[in-house]
Amino acid sequence: MGLAVDSVVKITLERDVQKENAMEAFGVWSERNEIKGGIEYVDDIRSGWDKRTKRIDNV
Repeated sequence: MGLAVDSVVKITLERDVQKENAMEAFGVWSERNEIKGGIEYVDDIRSGWDKRTKRIDNV
């Protein structure tokens, strides 16, 4: 005998599995070393936005 489709127990178990999968995936990403370099790269790109927007405003 299986659990009913809308069983509270089944829904809770499915949420627990989803939470475990999400934590596992986050752990894989959080251990990556190149992410910090990526953040610094984006910050460098953003630092030049003021110059670009001033040029656009002057046009």
